[in-house]
Amino acid sequence: MHALARYRAVPLAMRLFVALVAGAAAGLIIGPPVSALAPFGEVLVFALRVLAPFVVAVFVLASVSGTTRLSLGATGAGALTVFAVLGAASAFVGSVAARLGWARAPQIAPLALADGASRSWSDLAEVWAGPALRTLDTAIVVVLLVSVPLALAIGVWRDARPAGAGMRIYSWLQRAAAGLTRVVVGVMEYAPVATFALAAVAFGAAGRATGQWMAAAFATVYGAQLAVALVVVLLVALCGHSPRGFMAATSTPLLTALVTGSSAAVLPLELHAAERGLRAPAALARFVLPLGMAVSKIGTTVFLAVLTVVAGVLSGHAGDAGWLARVTLLATVTGMATPPIPGGGYLMLGVVFGQLGLPMPLVPLLIGIPFIGKLNTPLNTLGRLLGLLTLQPLAPAPESDPVPGIGA
Repeated sequence: MHALARYRAVPLAMRLFVALVAGAAAGLIIGPPVSALAPFGEVLVFALRVLAPFVVAVFVLASVSGTTRLSLGATGAGALTVFAVLGAASAFVGSVAARLGWARAPQIAPLALADGASRSWSDLAEVWAGPALRTLDTAIVVVLLVSVPLALAIGVWRDARPAGAGMRIYSWLQRAAAGLTRVVVGVMEYAPVATFALAAVAFGAAGRATGQWMAAAFATVYGAQLAVALVVVLLVALCGHSPRGFMAATSTPLLTALVTGSSAAVLPLELHAAERGLRAPAALARFVLPLGMAVSKIGTTVFLAVLTVVAGVLSGHAGDAGWLARVTLLATVTGMATPPIPGGGYLMLGVVFGQLGLPMPLVPLLIGIPFIGKLNTPLNTLGRLLGLLTLQPLAPAPESDPVPGIGA
């Protein structure tokens, strides 16, 4: 038990890195026969796809129902519109950047992950569970469309009668979200095993070429995310604020997001930066930022879009502009639906792959690339704070505050 506790104390990103290196070494040494390990990796994707609709439904309901009565007014409609537009723009930048960057990438179709012993297992799983899993993937979109208005109604009901049924439903949702967090974290404890197995299979089949495309995927994700960050800074300037002042005011939550990778942990710091540094009205910030944590994750959206295009190119599924538009739409929706918990982005990556028919074994391989999602949370924070700036005209600043905004 002591050894297990010490193992779990190591950050998941580090365990995934060690698993990837060990799997690569095993694949290079053993060669193609290591394909027998593939089912040990694919079972993780199966578990994440089954969990996804339930996690999304509960987290959207739990997060959005915690907002205030502003939710049904112009501020609520404006916030949802702004966050949806930011998400779609981020997905577009990510998908186009990845497609241009991988225009001449070689196909490794699909990395020989469906050969040998893996093929019979994958085919059996597809026959047995494929239709049900595709139905669950589709349910994500329905869940998002239904959960947001339902959650807003629960929030208003809770505010109207703090001791009534609305509050009891809200409390139950918080407990359910906490329980599902433990389930997802528990499933992600298995992720290093899956990454080791599929890294071994990929390197055993394609050798060093696997390491080359992993490095290219890493560079593409970060390049696209930096491009989106520059767009955010430009939009801050277009909103009439000083980009330098904005970055100075938000440096603490951004650095905390980079270090912790937790949206929940950084939310109090976002609120402090919004109210003190950006001079946003407290009532507006305390509505917009929690809502944004539920439905606005532009860093995760770029991450999903880029890795989907990379997987499409590698497996020969990448198509024309219509296919790219579908990737953009799916990344936007699943990015908004991603729960703010460890492994949330990985959960949604399986959903997108399922909708597009991409090879599922690529999911543990892609998430095993060292530090590939490190900028997701800081960029999510940046997007939420930009959304808050654009919404400030909908709520007048307090009379006692002589400074209406940064850069004034």
